[in-house]
Amino acid sequence: MLNIILSFLMIVSIKLHADDGLGGCLKVISENEDYTHCLSKVSTYPEPVHVYIPKKLDRKKPINLNIHFHGHNLAGYDHFDKKHGDYGDFLSKGNSNSVLVIPESKGNCATYDKFFKASEDSFEFIKSSKNLFAPLEVKSLTLSGHSGAYRVLNTLLGHPKLEENIKIPVKGVALFDATYGQTINIEDFALKKLREGSPFLFFDSYVSGKKATAEALSLSLKQKIEKMSLIPDNNIIQANQDCLKNIAISNIDSKLNSLSFPALKYLIDSRFKFAPLPSNAFPENSTVLDLHFGILKAHGLTEFFEDLNSL
Repeated sequence: MLNIILSFLMIVSIKLHADDGLGGCLKVISENEDYTHCLSKVSTYPEPVHVYIPKKLDRKKPINLNIHFHGHNLAGYDHFDKKHGDYGDFLSKGNSNSVLVIPESKGNCATYDKFFKASEDSFEFIKSSKNLFAPLEVKSLTLSGHSGAYRVLNTLLGHPKLEENIKIPVKGVALFDATYGQTINIEDFALKKLREGSPFLFFDSYVSGKKATAEALSLSLKQKIEKMSLIPDNNIIQANQDCLKNIAISNIDSKLNSLSFPALKYLIDSRFKFAPLPSNAFPENSTVLDLHFGILKAHGLTEFFEDLNSL
């Protein structure tokens, strides 16, 4: 009898959460003490959209919307199973006042490549995703992608006047073992935000060592950033002190507080984070794909959300 009562209460609880309208839930996939995972419909996007809402979401405060794009559909790897993609767990452990939206794609990100090519469709998808959480105030957008999703991120961030059209600032971009090419728009967008002194985080995690597949371009990007000054002049620096905490200096021997800012030749802003995952951190018999998907747990969304809290 007790089991029957408990089962009934669980069904009622799920029904209540599905019916409260938040996230536009059409079907609850799973629900536990940490998060609700459901399917929704966004704009004219042709595939299902997964929505994750943490139970500790503070609905009285503004929230962040993270739109994540999964990688290629590979045999034996399900993006949404608990083994390789427990996104609700990643979100809840990140302790960020964020919600998570993940559109499904067919093939090797083929749906992404086709749908988000048009700027109008891209803007509408983001605005409709934001509206799923009305009447809550969505104050910012973050974008993330795994593996082949670098292409859609590069496309999105290349659309002119992105923030102007979606009416909220983009405050973070994360790549998870996803630097395989076509990242010039991502780089340009991130550097522009940092030069403006905007609160922003660029996060790049990748497998390193003998089983690496995306390490080369990540290292190239890191070296490129290390060689440039991200801050154009002293006036912008002085106006944006809150955005310039915990910086690291390379090729400069003197301490930061003994230098005038215009004198800095090489500056690595801490808002660029590179997180390599050594191949030997996994069992010896692990495959390249095991590591490729393992990055999501080792240096994935949880770490990204945690770092966003410092902005």
